[in-house]
Amino acid sequence: MLEVLTAADNIVEVALKGNIRSHDFAPIRQHIDDLIAKYGAIRLLLDASEFDGWQDVEAATAHFRFIQEHHHRVERIAVVGNRQWQYWLAAVVGVFLHSEVRCFAIEQKEEARRWLDEIE
Repeated sequence: MLEVLTAADNIVEVALKGNIRSHDFAPIRQHIDDLIAKYGAIRLLLDASEFDGWQDVEAATAHFRFIQEHHHRVERIAVVGNRQWQYWLAAVVGVFLHSEVRCFAIEQKEEARRWLDEIE
């Protein structure tokens, strides 16, 4: 499940919970697209502390398609998690993204928010 927790200006916090399904992206797509239209680019905090992976290959494909369609309009991504594979995955995916990606432990969530709010 994907859930938009907050959106303040161009910073969006999204929680990834349990196993993501392919249809989980539809509800947040319009919200993200509207923010990009308003601000030109956004910054994301992805709370992956309860993320267990994808339900199936179709779900993973939908996720990567969503990333591919939006990453040029995402300046920074802060991934907050508590599992080693999440850090590894974020690092690998970050190589292919336009966005700057950093990983933070769950205890560092406020630090992640401050990093997203920094002016470059």
